[in-house]
Amino acid sequence: MPDIPSKLAEAIVRTIAWCDVLEISPTVTEVWCWLMQWQGKPPSLVEVATAIAQDPWLAERIERHGAYVTLKG
Repeated sequence: MPDIPSKLAEAIVRTIAWCDVLEISPTVTEVWCWLMQWQGKPPSLVEVATAIAQDPWLAERIERHGAYVTLKG
């Protein structure tokens, strides 16, 4: 269980949390398009999709429902 998330993982959680406030369940592509508070060269869609699928820190905080990604709980 990693205690310190990557910059990308933090941005993904912030983006999904923002969508949750708006009652939107985003797809991985939408998370990538709407990535919150990213500075510098943006990550690729593959990088975002890989993080969502494989990052242990994210696995503790988000879940997949078919094509959609939401916060746990």
